[in-house]
Amino acid sequence: MWEPISSDRYLQFTPRDKSRLESLVETKGKYNHYSNIGVPFITILGKLEKAIRVVENTEEYTEYLLFETFGDKKSYKKMPPGTIRVYGKTLICFFNGRTWRQLK
Repeated sequence: MWEPISSDRYLQFTPRDKSRLESLVETKGKYNHYSNIGVPFITILGKLEKAIRVVENTEEYTEYLLFETFGDKKSYKKMPPGTIRVYGKTLICFFNGRTWRQLK
């Protein structure tokens, strides 16, 4: 049955969640998924890696990496570039440092 996509129901993954997703793929299997969205772990991991590749040469991502590496992690108050939001199987968006864009 078709369900409308709601903007208030999503899963969010930041670049620092990549290792956690990799371990989920290894332990639970790549085709397991979160029950409320239904997107396999391997797909989420692939989309997160793609979003990171898109933003990795931007000024915003460099600033984020500098804070992650050398700064106080709590002092970085912005949304990390490369963050993805999974709304459904067909709609995954990423934050490029300034706006949200659909990830294709």
